[in-house]
Amino acid sequence: YYIKELYGDPEEEPNVWKSALATLALHAPAPVFEHPVVTKLLQSKWAAFGKAMFYGTQGFYLSICVLYFYSFVATPEKCGTNGILRLLTGVLATLGAAGQVILACRQGYLGLNGHVNFPGWIHRISGDRLPTVLTIPRTLMNPWNATRVPTYICIGLVTLSGICVNEGPEPEDSATLDMIQSLIALVIGVQVLEVLMMQPQVASFMLVIQILLPDVLRALLLCIVIILSFAGALVIYKAENFTDFGDAVGYLISLELELDKAMLVGDNHTGYSVSLVTILVILIQILIFNVLIAQLVNKAGGINRRAHLMVSKKFAYTCVDMESLLTENFHVKLFKRMGFDQPLDFENGDDGPSGGVQDLEPASIRSDPKYVADRILRFTGEASDKDPWPSKTISPDEYEDDAGDVQSQAY
Repeated sequence: YYIKELYGDPEEEPNVWKSALATLALHAPAPVFEHPVVTKLLQSKWAAFGKAMFYGTQGFYLSICVLYFYSFVATPEKCGTNGILRLLTGVLATLGAAGQVILACRQGYLGLNGHVNFPGWIHRISGDRLPTVLTIPRTLMNPWNATRVPTYICIGLVTLSGICVNEGPEPEDSATLDMIQSLIALVIGVQVLEVLMMQPQVASFMLVIQILLPDVLRALLLCIVIILSFAGALVIYKAENFTDFGDAVGYLISLELELDKAMLVGDNHTGYSVSLVTILVILIQILIFNVLIAQLVNKAGGINRRAHLMVSKKFAYTCVDMESLLTENFHVKLFKRMGFDQPLDFENGDDGPSGGVQDLEPASIRSDPKYVADRILRFTGEASDKDPWPSKTISPDEYEDDAGDVQSQAY
């Protein structure tokens, strides 16, 4: 695999976001990552530094998550800045937020920025007073990193506040603090998905959900419209449990989750109200949901391959993101360690050109039905009039596409 030019020499171009892999991760269509050279390029960078750096940083983030859930949620009695675990959680979160801010400032100073385009409707509302493009550091282009900064700042502030969750007299702003702590628990819990999504099976599952989400939302919108319509009809008819429109909507939703038999057998319910509720249940639970399931199954069967390719693209973006954290000297050291200046050994005494890496081909590949034998004949040594290149006549049976004898010479 001759990937030196694609790998990128950090001494020639220190900005990793201008490398070939970064361009592919940001702009290339997903099928590009099926190409063997692109796959090998990604595998080389992931094995050299991407895997260790990614899981190292995720281990730091996961430790903050575990400490927060243990010290703030599972054991709220160990509260205040005197609680060692709470204090440790606050310190680690503050360091994490400070590291993200410093990295963002460094990338902004070096010009390692990304661009976010504002939707057209925002410009129309603002009268074109807002900029069309927002420039932000690359590290904050990652939504996981963008949410970590405010979340970790909040953890530090909550730690310094010394307020317990379920202990002692509640101050006037206890409800606000409880809400902040609950949102922190929700966000840092969801952030664990970042490391889980690097597993191909989990990432493919999440991508399938993302692709199918529009169909699910359209079905939910249809359900909401139908529920509102039936709720209005029942309120106007003044059926029992349907005297208020808001309560009627909530009651119908509870019925959809689990049908209330008392609704159907009560003495105050007429055949009309029972019929409306029955039609609603049939319409949503039997018709819409079953049609939605059939539609999702039909679509999911055609996107498994697309999901796998999008996972590879996510790996590429993560690799470039980790590469941007490398120091210049270490980056150059890793590049030289690849040995791109060494010629590739085709056979004993037969050195090929440099600029690539080699993998031994497994013998089992020859039994694959798609395997095509190498058609290049190689002859080592120097060519001269006294020692000409040998020639070989190949019969048509050896190549199905050839109409006659083929004489192949290697120079």
